Amino acid sequence: MVEDKSIHTLLVQDLNLYYGDTAIVKNVSFKADINECLVILGTNGAGKTSTFKCITSETAPTHGQV
Repeated sequence: MVEDKSIHTLLVQDLNLYYGDTAIVKNVSFKADINECLVILGTNGAGKTSTFKCITSETAPTHGQV
């Protein structure tokens, strides 16, 4: 579990995104504070773009918080 929400610039907790029965993003949690650089790495089809779309509110997560 990630710490107190009030002290982080970006907080993602238990992010899940499903298209039908297929899990696109599953149980992603991380935090980023001011003056930190965050990189999301993974192979093709790993859910990087889908995670970013949830962070930017372009896509609503099935479960979890941003």
